Amino acid sequence: MANGVYVFVMMFLLLTASVAMGDEYCKSYSGAFHGPCFRFRNGECNDKCMGEDHQDYGECDLDQLVCFCYHSCEN
Repeated sequence: MANGVYVFVMMFLLLTASVAMGDEYCKSYSGAFHGPCFRFRNGECNDKCMGEDHQDYGECDLDQLVCFCYHSCEN
């Protein structure tokens, strides 16, 4: 019984790891967003990245206060 559970857990971990690895995103500075990017401007950052920079999504980097756009590394 314990061997069956062990095999199931190992298979689950392998499958979820391979799915997660395909979801890698690369980031770049937004060319459309200007000014410091604070938490309350996350929506604006996301809109600029998706609309004008043609990326998948955007988020404010709270350490650097800049807007980063994210896109699939496969593109």
